[in-house]
Amino acid sequence: MNISYEKDWRAIVPTLCWSWITAFILAIPKLIDIYTTDYYLDDQAGVVVYKHGLINKRQESIDLYRIKNISSRENIFSGGYIYVTYTDRTVKTLPYIRNANEVSISLRNIVNTKRVDQGVKPIEILK
Repeated sequence: MNISYEKDWRAIVPTLCWSWITAFILAIPKLIDIYTTDYYLDDQAGVVVYKHGLINKRQESIDLYRIKNISSRENIFSGGYIYVTYTDRTVKTLPYIRNANEVSISLRNIVNTKRVDQGVKPIEILK
């Protein structure tokens, strides 16, 4: 008498279900961070307002005429980021921006317009 034993892969289903639930639980803080992040451009004041936080809500204003450089990065998994470099060489990261490359080009054009309106001229210091 010959009995064959086969593996029953159905036993993995509960483990997979729990691993997906665990993954979703681990993703909740990031989802809240993305949900509570908001940007808007106040063209009259010449600032980009960056609001973020759920419990400790923060609002930051970025003066457009103080921006020296804008760069962007897009990743299929982590989304888009815009990096704003001020004239004093500090860098501010603006996360979770869809189409970050196009937004950075548009923002660069607005910055150039605001710099002309404010009469700000770039000064390059070579070391």
